[in-house]
Amino acid sequence: EWQVAEARALVCTLDGWSVVDTMVVPTKTPDKKLIFGRGTLEQLTERIRGLPEITAVFLNVERLATPTKKDLEAAWRVPVFDRFTVVLHIFRCNARTKEARLQVALAELPLLRSHLKSNVAHLGGRGRSSRYTMGSGESFLQLQQRLLRDREAKIQKALERLRCKRRLLGQQRRRREFPVVSVVGYTNCGEGRRQGQGRVPGPSPGRS
Repeated sequence: EWQVAEARALVCTLDGWSVVDTMVVPTKTPDKKLIFGRGTLEQLTERIRGLPEITAVFLNVERLATPTKKDLEAAWRVPVFDRFTVVLHIFRCNARTKEARLQVALAELPLLRSHLKSNVAHLGGRGRSSRYTMGSGESFLQLQQRLLRDREAKIQKALERLRCKRRLLGQQRRRREFPVVSVVGYTNCGEGRRQGQGRVPGPSPGRS
């Protein structure tokens, strides 16, 4: 029950998202292509297609293999999200600073790499992928992987510049004896709202 409640709260964190139905079913290993048994999949498909108000499905598993995600979307005819993509979307929607946007872009790279390998395998299986790209000696997959590595390196350099700037500002604050407050919270616990209020509340009576 607490897992269902936590999953509902996670989805409802996003503006415009709501939960219209929940269902608890057994699952296999999320990185396998067949995450559900045949009977469970048929039951889910019937239920999802029978509710037109369902426009997306959230599976409360850490990561779905890309082929699994595509197969489920084809069967259910709606987008399918796992915890990784939902949390990433929450971060993306709430990224206000340059560093936050860079961190989200960095976190997206494993997902892009996974989709790339799946798409290349799909095209190769249908005879649509060329071995080399424009005489460069690189296959399409190698070219895209290199571009992603270049993108990752640029993001890491930009983050390091911001960290250096923050360290410098921190040194200046310490010299001036400015107080420093850290706010730590889970994805949807409201830490951003607390920051906006300009204060951090103390512990409630009787709680530590």
